[in-house]
Amino acid sequence: MADVSRKNKQTLRKFLCYDRQMKDYHKTNMIVIARQHYEQGNLIKAKKLYEKALSSGIIDTDWMLELALLYDELGSFSQAKEIYEKVLKLNDKEAVAHYGIAILYDHQDQFALAVPPHYLKAIQCDASFFESSFFFLAYAYDQLGEKMKLSIITKKHSPLMSMIFGAL
Repeated sequence: MADVSRKNKQTLRKFLCYDRQMKDYHKTNMIVIARQHYEQGNLIKAKKLYEKALSSGIIDTDWMLELALLYDELGSFSQAKEIYEKVLKLNDKEAVAHYGIAILYDHQDQFALAVPPHYLKAIQCDASFFESSFFFLAYAYDQLGEKMKLSIITKKHSPLMSMIFGAL
């Protein structure tokens, strides 16, 4: 009887391990399929799969950022911001999330909320965001009437300015 009980426990352990692996596989597969739908232009299907992955407890900043960008693309700014904020709770140095929130505020002409905490934080976290943030940052400073800061940033980065405006 003890042998039967031990074999049953071993079988149960194997099943539970297999079950966990299958659940992980299905969760990962949801993300893969969501990305495929997005690439094919099926944004609503992609959104539903990303949301299903989120509700199933999958935590990964890469695809969460994809979901936030998708929400932004669909005009769901509050949902996008909520996802960006979840990402920042996981990693407060995630430049893409700071940049994404800044862009959301920029879309809504809320420049005071975009500049200090987010455009600048994105640049601090990853210097490569400077070039992509430059025009938005300069425009936001201009809209806020921060002519001195706009002047400083423009003069400080005049090679970038001449490279950009030289092409016009």
